[in-house]
Amino acid sequence: MPPDPPDLEPAPQPTAVNWRRNLAALWLAEVTAILGFSFAFPFLPLFLHRELHIPNGPQLAFWSGISAGATGFALALTSPIWGRLADRYGRKPMLVRAMVGGGVSVGLMGLAQSALQLTVLRGIQGASSGTVAAATALVATETPAEHLAWALGILVRRPPAWPPTLSDCE
Repeated sequence: MPPDPPDLEPAPQPTAVNWRRNLAALWLAEVTAILGFSFAFPFLPLFLHRELHIPNGPQLAFWSGISAGATGFALALTSPIWGRLADRYGRKPMLVRAMVGGGVSVGLMGLAQSALQLTVLRGIQGASSGTVAAATALVATETPAEHLAWALGILVRRPPAWPPTLSDCE
């Protein structure tokens, strides 16, 4: 008599992405990232003057402008590269990369010994971050079409004064 066939259990089905939970987590991550990355911006001239000893006047205005603009300039140059890599390797790894890269570069700014070093680090911050685009792409790909406009509106509303609540749900 042949042996009984082994009990075959059905293959586990992949669980559906909880897009609302992801939206809330991404919203909180974005608020944290935006506050963290931009909190120091108003203090940039003070840091340059008091810590890096840039004299008041034209030199301070020059380095404040250059170091402030370096982030956006580098972000504009590298965003297409990160977008292409996100298409190839996934949005979540790019979001993690952006958060870690931005966080490390902001942390290193406190160690800058010259205005040039600070400007380079601000450029690295811009080149390595891009959290808003990464989070937006992740929400856009994981949210059902009928909720997409609402979810993107929640993610990008400015200022992000409060998290999405149950009253925001349809």
